[in-house]
Amino acid sequence: MILRLTNSKKHIKAKELKKLFSTYGVVSKIMRCPNSVYVKMQNDERAKIAASNLNGMNWKGNYINVSPAPITTHSPICRTSVGAIRLI
Repeated sequence: MILRLTNSKKHIKAKELKKLFSTYGVVSKIMRCPNSVYVKMQNDERAKIAASNLNGMNWKGNYINVSPAPITTHSPICRTSVGAIRLI
């Protein structure tokens, strides 16, 4: 399952994000976008628990929003100044 994290500080490193989410299960990929971060977890049930427990939490000075990424036929796409990147 892919989770979407919003309202985090821009300077947070992927290592810190992985540590936060790994508490709930195996993180297989992290993708940063301008306004959000996508976290791919191997186990859907553990991802749901992570979303439930982390949503609204004060983390590093911000109340973060964590929810399942919208279900589409494709994985999330991050549009950047250098092009589009897809989380696979």
